[in-house]
Amino acid sequence: MKKNVFFSLFILLSVNLLSAQIVVLNPVKVAQEDIKQFLNVEVNYSKKIAQNAVNKNKLVGWALMENTNIGPDDYNFMWVNVYSDIESATNENSWWNDSEKVLGVKPDILFSDSSKYKYGKSFTYKMQMAIPNSGPASYVIFNFATPVLSLIHI
Repeated sequence: MKKNVFFSLFILLSVNLLSAQIVVLNPVKVAQEDIKQFLNVEVNYSKKIAQNAVNKNKLVGWALMENTNIGPDDYNFMWVNVYSDIESATNENSWWNDSEKVLGVKPDILFSDSSKYKYGKSFTYKMQMAIPNSGPASYVIFNFATPVLSLIHI
């Protein structure tokens, strides 16, 4: 009984902590010949800038996801930024502009290749609740489909 109460309390607290979080998804299409450089910047530099933002409470979490089922017009990467609230998500002093403080490299130099990439529209969501993890995920499925409503006349 004690375990069930503790587990229920843990789930309630976990869901409550997530209730104010803002998740921003930013898809990007990187040409095959530019992927190596793109991943070098993201994994070796952006990741460190994001961790600094987490340490300073500017960001709750950051991830770079790769699309493993790419169609000819699909985006092959997506940045996922999680913020504590909408004010943090819309702050003009974006955390990635701290690259010079964190790494000693100006943002315009570090991200100079970014003009080569095709950016999709940004998706911003407020997390109301979450299903607790049972372990680390290997894959994430996003469904951005928009159903078309049609009227059926009988």
